[in-house]
Amino acid sequence: MRMQRLFFIFILIVSVFSSFGQLNIGLYPINFDDDTKIEYSVDYIDREILDEVSAHAIWDISDSESPLVEDVFITRNGRFDDSGDIYEISNGKEKVFFRKYKKQFDEIGFELLTANYETKIVRYYKPLAFATSDLIYGATSSDSTSFDIDLNRDELPRQFKEALPRNISSIKLRGNIRRDYHCDAHGNFSIDKLLVPALRVKVIQNFEIKLYDKGSGDEIPFINDQIKSILFDGVGKTTYYLYYSNVSKHYFAKAIESDEGNGYILKFQKDNIKGNPINFNIERETFYIYPNPTYGDLKVFVNNYKRGKFNLDLYNIIGKKIWHKELALSGREILRYDFSFLRKGTYLLAISDEYGNNISVRKLIILSI
Repeated sequence: MRMQRLFFIFILIVSVFSSFGQLNIGLYPINFDDDTKIEYSVDYIDREILDEVSAHAIWDISDSESPLVEDVFITRNGRFDDSGDIYEISNGKEKVFFRKYKKQFDEIGFELLTANYETKIVRYYKPLAFATSDLIYGATSSDSTSFDIDLNRDELPRQFKEALPRNISSIKLRGNIRRDYHCDAHGNFSIDKLLVPALRVKVIQNFEIKLYDKGSGDEIPFINDQIKSILFDGVGKTTYYLYYSNVSKHYFAKAIESDEGNGYILKFQKDNIKGNPINFNIERETFYIYPNPTYGDLKVFVNNYKRGKFNLDLYNIIGKKIWHKELALSGREILRYDFSFLRKGTYLLAISDEYGNNISVRKLIILSI
């Protein structure tokens, strides 16, 4: 069973928009149809690029190729007697279960495939919160849970059985999972020639497995993590990174260190079954400015605006217009401006249609050099 790997796949999912269903992970929505199929791509990213931590970092995979494309399926699941909607995330081999209850979305268990090809539904004693409660730079949070599984000897893989004393006919396997989250960097994510402002969350996971003789209740201490990993990926301590769009608060990528330790495997959404373009393509119009605060250099990200003429206006804090720019937009663009002539303070940047109707307003903070 590869529970941890499948969890990693799930966090890559960017919104798949429809009117049929919506999940909310914390405050961040994921929309999809039941039985939605999503493709994701896997690329290698150099350690020196990914390890950069600054407000202006660029994590660039624009020149990478995608050697692997797989499908992930999202379906409703009725096998849990529980309040709230239950969903399973599967790549056709492994399944992890999540529960939607009101606005909370939690990981609640997984499916274990035994050596004799039977499945066992394993439920956590406490739901495991999915991610950080606040997606802001510097935010930290943590959560933990545990689970038990009873397995007979014939349900264990061959290597596992060979490591057990012959007099043990069945075992109790107890797992403990703890995840610590830290929003440790913010910058820009470059993919397919698109530069998108992003927040990075560093996740440190500790996954501990203990084994007990089900008959006597005694702990079996000599089974090492390598043997335990035959059943579970990620046993021990694992560090990985999640990336979120600063524009829409949606997940779009995940990176985990390669086995060789010289780089990272980065997974991101490629396309979904409806043929929507790669990530960040949200239904509503998007107007975002970054970095903010800034010393003067400013980028304006606009997305899903219809083709036509628009106005970009800057106001001081009392509402007086002090700068104006006419725009001709055609979908998704990143605009660059130099506001170093402004004094330190708070301003308002507004985008309006050609008739002067305000569409969106953003607060802009200028710092002094």
